[in-house]
Amino acid sequence: MQLMPDTASWVAKCIPIENYKDEDLFVPETNVRIGVWYLSYLYGVFDESWQVFAAYNAGEGTVKDWISDENFKKEDIPYSETANYVTKVERALKRYGKKKFAAFD
Repeated sequence: MQLMPDTASWVAKCIPIENYKDEDLFVPETNVRIGVWYLSYLYGVFDESWQVFAAYNAGEGTVKDWISDENFKKEDIPYSETANYVTKVERALKRYGKKKFAAFD
């Protein structure tokens, strides 16, 4: 999972992960643990999934600023990278959310 070092360090303190260092992001188990915790946290902060995805990409504070305008909609995302990211994640959710995976049956 792609995580900014400052975000990962903050999450490592919240979980907590003792003696965490930035290099630990290259350990798959640690990376996924931090990323999943952060996504779960964002789901608790935002009301809509697209806001979670946007915050994961552009930052929690940035998205909070955007949605502080009650008229702000997903279509108003000003960063093309974030708008594209939200679209890709939503498309993947539609595609893979309907599939059953043997490991989860």
